[in-house]
Amino acid sequence: MKVGDKVTIKANKFDHGNYDLMPVTKPGSTAYITDLSEHGAQLATYPDCDPDEHSERSLFFGYEEFERYEE
Repeated sequence: MKVGDKVTIKANKFDHGNYDLMPVTKPGSTAYITDLSEHGAQLATYPDCDPDEHSERSLFFGYEEFERYEE
């Protein structure tokens, strides 16, 4: 995987399921890799989101919490 790849969210990062506050966390939704690390990737709802932004649009996910998007 590389920065810019489209992925599908697998894990539910929040038990309360309030996806209006954090839509990037909704299982089955798609996101884009904006930064990679040894343990996971920063994912964002759009490809040019600031990778350091911790908001409703960008969040760090472990590699087990997402998979490459398949059309």
